[in-house]
Amino acid sequence: MWLPFAEIESASQTLRQVFTLIVPEAFLLVVACLLYLGGTVRSGRNLWASATLTGLALSFWLFWTRTPTGTVSYTHLTLPT
Repeated sequence: MWLPFAEIESASQTLRQVFTLIVPEAFLLVVACLLYLGGTVRSGRNLWASATLTGLALSFWLFWTRTPTGTVSYTHLTLPT
């Protein structure tokens, strides 16, 4: 028996699982942009080194405290032929 809504729910669940991994990556992107722009305004190796380490630590924290939604499964995603 074919259930189209079961496939939609499965795809929706997979997208939710994958998007939880994007938050730390997006945060790193924002930190990198701020470091690049901040380095043009104010110089200081110690300032930007500490800002970099703080950004990495916060990204690590975001990664480990994300809401786990199970394992990511790609078995039902197929390319049309």
